[in-house]
Amino acid sequence: MISILQKGWDLFMLVLGFPAQRAVCFRPHVLPIVIGLCLGITIHMMFAPFLEEGCTLHLQSANVKSASHGESHKALTGNDDFEARIVKTIPNITHVDASAARPKVARPRFITTELGIREKLFVAVFTSAYSIDKLGVALDKTLTNHVTKAIFFTIEKPKVIPTGLPTVAFSDSHNEMLPLHVLKYIKEHYAENYDFYLFLSDRTYLRADKYINLVEHISVRDDVYMGVPAMERKFCSLEGGVLLSQSVISQVLSRVDSCLGDVHPDNPSVTLGRCVHQTTQRNCAQKGGDQSLAYFHLEDFDYDADIDRLRDDPAFNASLTFYPMPDDIAHYKLHRYMCYVDLNETRSAIQTLERDIVQLSGQSPGGRGSLTWPLGVQPSYKPLNRFSVLQWTYFTETHLYLDNELTNIKEITGADRLDIADIKKFTMDSLSEKYYSRYELQRILNGYRRFDPTRGMEYVLDLQLTDRNHQNAETVKRVLIIRPLGKVELVPMPYVTENMMVNVILPLLPDEVGLFGVFIDSYARSCLQNKEDVRLIIALLYPNLAAGETRTKDLFGRPKALVSDFSKKFDTQGKLTWKALENVVSDIDVMDSLLPEFKTDSLILMTTVNMEMSTEITNSYFNRVRMNTIKGMQVFFPMGFWQHKPNLIYNKKPLPSSVEVGQKLGVFSPRSTQHASFYMSDYQTVRKLLLPSGSKSGDIFNMFLNYKNIHVFRAVEPNLKLKWMNLTCDPRVTTQKYQQCITRNLEGLASQHHLALLIFNQTDISKSRLMAVQGSKSLDRGRAESLQGDLPGGLSLPLQSLNQANMDPEPADPVAEDMLLVDIKKRS
Repeated sequence: MISILQKGWDLFMLVLGFPAQRAVCFRPHVLPIVIGLCLGITIHMMFAPFLEEGCTLHLQSANVKSASHGESHKALTGNDDFEARIVKTIPNITHVDASAARPKVARPRFITTELGIREKLFVAVFTSAYSIDKLGVALDKTLTNHVTKAIFFTIEKPKVIPTGLPTVAFSDSHNEMLPLHVLKYIKEHYAENYDFYLFLSDRTYLRADKYINLVEHISVRDDVYMGVPAMERKFCSLEGGVLLSQSVISQVLSRVDSCLGDVHPDNPSVTLGRCVHQTTQRNCAQKGGDQSLAYFHLEDFDYDADIDRLRDDPAFNASLTFYPMPDDIAHYKLHRYMCYVDLNETRSAIQTLERDIVQLSGQSPGGRGSLTWPLGVQPSYKPLNRFSVLQWTYFTETHLYLDNELTNIKEITGADRLDIADIKKFTMDSLSEKYYSRYELQRILNGYRRFDPTRGMEYVLDLQLTDRNHQNAETVKRVLIIRPLGKVELVPMPYVTENMMVNVILPLLPDEVGLFGVFIDSYARSCLQNKEDVRLIIALLYPNLAAGETRTKDLFGRPKALVSDFSKKFDTQGKLTWKALENVVSDIDVMDSLLPEFKTDSLILMTTVNMEMSTEITNSYFNRVRMNTIKGMQVFFPMGFWQHKPNLIYNKKPLPSSVEVGQKLGVFSPRSTQHASFYMSDYQTVRKLLLPSGSKSGDIFNMFLNYKNIHVFRAVEPNLKLKWMNLTCDPRVTTQKYQQCITRNLEGLASQHHLALLIFNQTDISKSRLMAVQGSKSLDRGRAESLQGDLPGGLSLPLQSLNQANMDPEPADPVAEDMLLVDIKKRS
């Protein structure tokens, strides 16, 4: 045991730096450590009492904390100022009851309501049952196109309410109560919806566009009670119009019941004025914010007798309200005059702006050379490369030249004729206004036009004119005309969905039976197999039989068998059927024969047997048909991609099985109107109105085109791919339709590039064959001469003649043929 203690002591001394052999000897570097240990022990012993007092203080703090948990303890220090405070703890909720009722937050339907955005102006018109059909209608036609909301109020219901006129009639026999009834109606329906409220009589003419411009320049924070002062400037006259802001009418509506005891028996202006004055303590003012109202009082107004005097009155031309109007005829005449005043003001403002633009252009970076004509219209489109150059179309008074890639010359008809006639009239009117009817038009020498997508339609005309000031001498003037693009207008359309069933009608001719197998097989894979909401009806068009002729073989036996097989295989439930039709001339005959098969709200899609169908493109095409066909508003005639004849456009073998879209592989033909989608109700409506019940002429496209109440929408449809086939042109149709069918066969054969290449190759083959034949014959002739000598009787072999068809003619001399050469630089 002693040895163990001795070893421990030696280890301790070793740590302190004392060797075991020299434990009694101190090393110099060990001395600070020993002194530090001694001082530390001494200082700890001196401060020990104070440390015990600190523990007591900590114990008191712990007691206070225990008191905060609900235990009341006295202060151990004896401090009388200390007062315990009980703090309630928040329970830790870890579980939320999902079934607990939550407060419902009512969100407004529109974001404008939530943000407090109001409409600008509400107009309340005071009328009567005897004047609403005259003065009320006149005010409605000149007012409602400019204001947000206008309602006509009357105390008794009219016998006949004009169509489209928003009218509110109160069942009250006291006419003097009409102003208060109107205020209560606004309080119930439109109290918070508008920034300003205008009250006026139907005997007022209001320049609505100018008045709206005045209201838009008044701050919505201003308290406005503006109108024509009357009755010692306390009240505003209803005939001159009373304008109240939202802040003022809120005060009036909150105390409208207090106005019941102060009603004037004869004058509604006084009743309304008393109510406004009583509830807001405001007088009528001619100003609202910093805007002043200009009005004109008409005394015994007779338009025909007074307008010559009034047109020179600046106050009359600058006024916004005119009262009282004697009748609706005077109202319309005054409105027409004010339209001329507004038109002259607009022209004057345009001229002022043009002068300012010209003056300021000198200080612009490009100078005056940067100005484009006409001022205020976008500059011409600048092509990025030679492929985006806009082409000019040359025309005369009778023909268009090189209108598109498929036609060289075309007679001007239809809309083109109306367009050129309108341009001629506008040009001569402008020249007559500028030169005081100096020139008379003889004819159009040259005409050019093009459509610029940035600015509109451009025209360049070379006019041959007769100068009346120089003994009817002929002169030529070149004019540049631009028909600018108007503002883009959003047309409201009803909401449509993609859930409507599409009823596809396929007219099938005997010549098209060979293509039907491919069509029905692709239809089964893309529609029947994928459960598309589509119904297919095949209209089998049997040819007419001559007198006494019988049909020995069914021309459509194969299609009927295929329809039966696919119906059983996919359990189509009546969504794949056929119907035999006879004596069919046009697509109208097809629809008339199939009317009993459809309901009035059915969506119809007419198609052709050469349509290519696949799972990827068919669904997209049908959805576009559903979205672009709107019941009662719009019908859809898509322009599909018509493939050219494959053996003429492809050099590779085998030929592609599907239609490839390319510039030289086909064309989006605008002449094709066989694909159409419409609602059956629209077809029946237009059919009854435009065509007699027994009529067999015409087609569906032209029938809808002649009906102005339904929009005909045509657009390129990339997913409508049509394989090439030779169209069967029925001679029983009209001459125009028959010629159109012939033209489609010619244009759909191949592109000009492929046709020219084909002719070129055929010409080379013909030349090579001819040279081979001539060479062999000359060799045989030489051999015969060498062997037999001359033929007896002076006979000789006939020369071969070369017959070439479809070759270009020799170039013509334009001067000799009296043709006009057009300088390309001048055209551009």
